[in-house]
Amino acid sequence: MEQKHKILDSSSCEGEGRCRSRKEDRFSGLPDGVAYRILSFLTIKDVTCFSIVSKRCRELYLSTPSLDFDFKTTRTPSGEYKYFREATCEVRLNLLNSLDRFLLQRGDNKIEYFRLVWESHSVVEEDSDDQRDEEPCFCVNERFRIMTWIHNALRCNVEVLDVKSDVDYFEDEPYALFPSCVFLCAPLTSLAVEMNRTMVKTPSAAFSSNLVDLKLINVEIEDEGFFKWISCSCKFIKEIHLCHIRITGNIIIKSSSLEKFEYLEGTFTRSHIDISAEKLEVINIDWTFQSPGDNSLNIFAPKLKYFEWRGYLMNQANLGQLECLEKAVICLEPKADDSDKLIKHFYSLRRVELLVLNAATFKVSGFDKEYWKLQNLDFIDQIKEVTIVLDGSSNGIEFARYILENAKNLEQIYLQHLLDLPDDAIQKLNESKMSRATVNFEEDSEEDYEEDSEEDFEEDIEED
Repeated sequence: MEQKHKILDSSSCEGEGRCRSRKEDRFSGLPDGVAYRILSFLTIKDVTCFSIVSKRCRELYLSTPSLDFDFKTTRTPSGEYKYFREATCEVRLNLLNSLDRFLLQRGDNKIEYFRLVWESHSVVEEDSDDQRDEEPCFCVNERFRIMTWIHNALRCNVEVLDVKSDVDYFEDEPYALFPSCVFLCAPLTSLAVEMNRTMVKTPSAAFSSNLVDLKLINVEIEDEGFFKWISCSCKFIKEIHLCHIRITGNIIIKSSSLEKFEYLEGTFTRSHIDISAEKLEVINIDWTFQSPGDNSLNIFAPKLKYFEWRGYLMNQANLGQLECLEKAVICLEPKADDSDKLIKHFYSLRRVELLVLNAATFKVSGFDKEYWKLQNLDFIDQIKEVTIVLDGSSNGIEFARYILENAKNLEQIYLQHLLDLPDDAIQKLNESKMSRATVNFEEDSEEDYEEDSEEDFEEDIEED
């Protein structure tokens, strides 16, 4: 088969005396920036194969600033492909050694982007009962090797660091320490860490960080001093994402640059979230655990546009005056005596165009449309679209009637019913329609609806 890219001999001439003085391929002639951009789309395996083409290709291989080590599958000696977590200890050890050699050969060449996805070992060995007393396999040392790669990336002034590993210690061993020097890397602007049984300690407050994006998943944070460090030292931070974290202390953040904050299903003992950020536009809080004792949520975000709140009500909550809100998703699980606290939150919605409410939110109220009318809710004149999940009780239906009769600019109302609505309820809703709004009845389960709502919420944020 004829080669796609022909190698031109130095003696060959074309046209009017135009000659090639050296052998080259089309890729070798590209500027470094263009070549690096192309290589950034390849996996490390493909880049390794590319390196053997020529001396120039090997130079690019060892100097490319974008490194993506994502090992989902591995190839066995027989040529079969398996999931990486099913690879043998020998295969995993060979890969570790290969990566060590590669990073050593790279030296101090600049790393702009470093991503590592390393899955734990799940191979079940034969005769496991006979091997219980033997030494554990080499894989228990993998976390140490991962930490050395992180140090290597820091030495090369990494700008974007993304590390995901579910490698676990034994239950009786202490948590591994995430390298605190990561937070002292001046070029670092984006950090994502997902490493279970790993402790993140509070950095030195004297260091001014250039972090813009911070994502922590499945880690334990040493104490609330970590968030004080964010408030004092991260003057350019725009996004904070916390998911399944553990912390002894409160989450208190004051920032003049923060634009997006997410807290999803974490565990912390004192249970207070206090966010003050004048530029904050997106908040997503999922408080779905029963926290003991006192708990509170305090928000100061005068420019907030998107607000999603799921889970349990806090003992105290102050959402401030939300006058720039475009979309609000409130899917709570209030208790029987939480009606007063719930009503207070509606007063915070000074302005909102899209409102999503779940069925449980209305279970505790027992209020009819006349009660809602007396509340003079500020957002009623601006609202354009409402989604309400109904469970067959009258509470949600009464609120829907209130919306239909008083929302002058309403365009769409979606009524997601978990059970068949009684005929008299449908009649009341039809009689309450006082505007040009379209009433949509949709039969759905609450779980499916909440998943769709989360996807729509993320799409709206990305489009914005």
